[in-house]
Amino acid sequence: MNLSVPQRQIIKRCQASVQFFVDQFCTCRHPKLGEIKLKLFDYQQSALQRFRTSRYVIFWKTRQAGLSTVAGAYALWYAMFGNSKTVLIVSKRDDDAKEFLDKNIKFVYDRLPDWMRNLWPKIIDNEHKFGFPNGSRITSLSSSPDTLRSNSASLVILDETGHMPHMDEMWSAGAPTLQHAGQCLCLGTPNGVGNWYWQTVTDAEERLNDFDLIKINWWDMTWRLEHVDPITNQKTIIAPTDGIRETTPDERKKYGKYWSPWLETQYRLLTERGDDKKFRQEVLAQFLGSGNTVVSTESLEVIRDQHISEHLEVTDVEYVSPATDERMSLSFDRKFWIWDRPVRGVKRTRAKPEREINLVKQLRTPDEEPHIYMGGVDTPEGDGSDYASIEILDVTTREQVAELKMKVQPRILARMADYIGRYYNNALLVVESTGIGRATAQELEALSYPNLWRPRKVGGKFGAPGYKVTPSSKPMINKALMEHLGTEGGFRVKSFRLYKELCIYVHLSSGKTGNERGAGNNDDLVIGAGLALACVTDAVSYSSMALMPYMSQVEDPRADIAQTDMEAVKDQKKIVDIAARGGTHAVMPFMPMMDSLMPSIGNELEKFTRQIGGIPVIDGKPLPVTSRRHTLPGRSR
Repeated sequence: MNLSVPQRQIIKRCQASVQFFVDQFCTCRHPKLGEIKLKLFDYQQSALQRFRTSRYVIFWKTRQAGLSTVAGAYALWYAMFGNSKTVLIVSKRDDDAKEFLDKNIKFVYDRLPDWMRNLWPKIIDNEHKFGFPNGSRITSLSSSPDTLRSNSASLVILDETGHMPHMDEMWSAGAPTLQHAGQCLCLGTPNGVGNWYWQTVTDAEERLNDFDLIKINWWDMTWRLEHVDPITNQKTIIAPTDGIRETTPDERKKYGKYWSPWLETQYRLLTERGDDKKFRQEVLAQFLGSGNTVVSTESLEVIRDQHISEHLEVTDVEYVSPATDERMSLSFDRKFWIWDRPVRGVKRTRAKPEREINLVKQLRTPDEEPHIYMGGVDTPEGDGSDYASIEILDVTTREQVAELKMKVQPRILARMADYIGRYYNNALLVVESTGIGRATAQELEALSYPNLWRPRKVGGKFGAPGYKVTPSSKPMINKALMEHLGTEGGFRVKSFRLYKELCIYVHLSSGKTGNERGAGNNDDLVIGAGLALACVTDAVSYSSMALMPYMSQVEDPRADIAQTDMEAVKDQKKIVDIAARGGTHAVMPFMPMMDSLMPSIGNELEKFTRQIGGIPVIDGKPLPVTSRRHTLPGRSR
């Protein structure tokens, strides 16, 4: 076909810019306004640019944003201007698949200029397929577990992924086919929590997966559409943000952050019998749980606003057992996250022997008391389906400060808990000891961890270390979660991973509680936090004992460490061997010789040694971490 010079220039511009192609040649079908020219809004232009730079894109959007139309136009451009491209569109039902192909691709193609359609004549055109002589094909199918695996494509568009059945199985089976330069666009609106779409969107928000998240709120739709009916001569105006204003405190729970006349109309249309769930999901784009969560919806909203994305991720550390001098590398694999390092309330200052008495006074940071920490340790069941977790809480500030979530054997978990607990001022550790968890508690006891929670028995005696999670004790954990999280004066949750688990931690049948069913759903962090919170009142009393680190520096009065009478340490027969063989962070309780120290100095010494015992310094190197810093859009830090 002979093309004119202007037509050849147009083709070159279309090849270089999908935005030019859409703006100049694409038409769409509006449900109210009929056939209109497709003029891209700002967020649609931004989406097209992201299509060109990101392999995996997922939308978190309000309804009526016009993204299906834009995605269809992009698919048509991709097939026309790329040779031998395969495009696969997957919808939840067969009728939806045929409608997407007809409305968003064929309709657009049929309204291209004649000369352009003659240059790309359709050689395949049926209910499910559309193709050109350049070898490019567009196929639209319904979802099934094998749809992606059986139909490899260079571009995949998943429509309404929040409502699509078999999404977990389909993605697990088909994702490997996209590893070789395949591109995937996921369209969707919220449809509850715990499903694949929710998991993927929330992970993308925290940059925990490879998806580029595009969020579109209703107030981003700043467009204004006007149409005059040719028969009735009646003008129709659709303008979501006309008359927009911030909501009052009383309105906020009903409408969200903003209100407009358009929003009021949507509210009335989608609210039936006082139930606003459809409005909140489709217009406000909120992820709503079943309403049966253990932690209330209001508290979950508070927790969501509390979380902090910036944290440190621990890699590998060298561990030395204080009981056996066992040495090993602990591979945290960046799964141990730290928001705040421990506050010990002291300064480590070198001192000469003659200044030993004055040393202790110099160790304290003015106006700063050492913080008390506690942690919950949840052991995996052993079938490989769940995770080990450790949650560390600062009792002094009532904040979450560190978190571990990874698959690890109980024996290794015990050493990780020993390491982390000693790092956080010998935190009181509450270890889940039901079933295989008993092994973790016993390992920690064998490692001489100095601050293990034990149940108090009748007569004031203590039992074996560990908290048994049973049907009778689970309500106490749930009560602690409800009282301490998302409430006034409660603990601040900084982890988005924990927040996500709380969203799917629900009341099940037969009075039980656990995570909602769904691939990848678990409640390991929730249980870890619940263990710590259920015993939080014990943290201060358990942390009152003095601990002394056993290092070679004890014999050197010039060392960077507080001194005590070595004979007082040796009087405790049980720990003589530990003192001789202990690693660089070995600690055990001790009683200083008060007759050889002034009472005030003794008190200061206790405070100091209680806090520095357990600092995991290996070969003089600090805790190795890698920084993970980013700020979510719209969130101030």
